[in-house]
Amino acid sequence: MNKIFLIGRISTQIELRYTQSNMEVVTFNLAVNRDKENTDFIKINAFRHTAKLINDYCKIGDRLAIEGSLRVSNYEDKNGNRKYDYNVLANKIEFLEAKKETKKQVQFENQTDDDDLPF
Repeated sequence: MNKIFLIGRISTQIELRYTQSNMEVVTFNLAVNRDKENTDFIKINAFRHTAKLINDYCKIGDRLAIEGSLRVSNYEDKNGNRKYDYNVLANKIEFLEAKKETKKQVQFENQTDDDDLPF
């Protein structure tokens, strides 16, 4: 069984690409706390509808829960050394929390007297 569950924050710009068959693909890194002192930055790929949701609604700093599977690919570099690439193929996502942004608080003047309120 190859099943991975991750909760973390998007730590890189979401990169949208299209396959030759015009399928949407997104790639980004998810920062996942391993413990209090260590964070892993895990490469995430998503396709089709999941990719569209991530691209349309997510940004750096947003917190996601991801269910997926580990994918391992290998290749030979220019020096003939075998290299391995690890990433997670996201099958399901859940939006947990948007990045907290500093918002200016606007004070509105009370236009009515308290006596005018119906309650």
